[in-house]
Amino acid sequence: MRRPFATGVLIALAAVGARADGWKALTRSGTQDYKKNDFKSAHDKFTAASQKAPENPLIRFNKGCAAYKLGDLDGAVKDFSETRFEPDKPHSRAATDFNLGNVYYKKGDLKQAAESYIKALTLDPNDKDARHNLALALKKEEQKQEKDQDKNQSQGGGGAGGDQNKDKNDKDKDKGGEDQKDSGSRMGEQEIDAALQAFQDEQMQQARKMQKAKKPEFNVDKDW
Repeated sequence: MRRPFATGVLIALAAVGARADGWKALTRSGTQDYKKNDFKSAHDKFTAASQKAPENPLIRFNKGCAAYKLGDLDGAVKDFSETRFEPDKPHSRAATDFNLGNVYYKKGDLKQAAESYIKALTLDPNDKDARHNLALALKKEEQKQEKDQDKNQSQGGGGAGGDQNKDKNDKDKDKGGEDQKDSGSRMGEQEIDAALQAFQDEQMQQARKMQKAKKPEFNVDKDW
């Protein structure tokens, strides 16, 4: 994939006179460790910070990044899924969904990966990396389905070439993503637009259902 992960951890806000064991100090220290590739220490500090400020999305996001770097994909999914940035921070929310998509992609859950990339694109439609990665996820899911169909039809016919191909793609995502860029992008543009539209339509339908389920209320503030 073109961009294997979002822009790294988010830096904690500066705090004058912050205690050494406060969440801001721990997050800043964890960020420094992360930049030094000491992901274990960074994860430990982000974990300690999250215990002091469990609702802070910045800490949860950073903890997810460190978990991913440590190979703890389940932990990364949990952290990114529980990251809740405010609505007025669409880029941070898009980065969270983008990272979640990459974790799912690495886990081999292509449908969840595609859904996460779509969510990122609804927040940041100009994110070319999310668009590119979505095309790869859709293409790989299509290939997987075709392979499963061929396997079922041939009753155990399958060779080792497909598995070797999969291993190569998983091992060298950056290189593989660039090699597939042309075919994947051409294939993916219409599918991406269709997937985005389908996702938006689904969200609208859910919103309408919720609105219908609500009991009508009198508008006491309206001037007659």
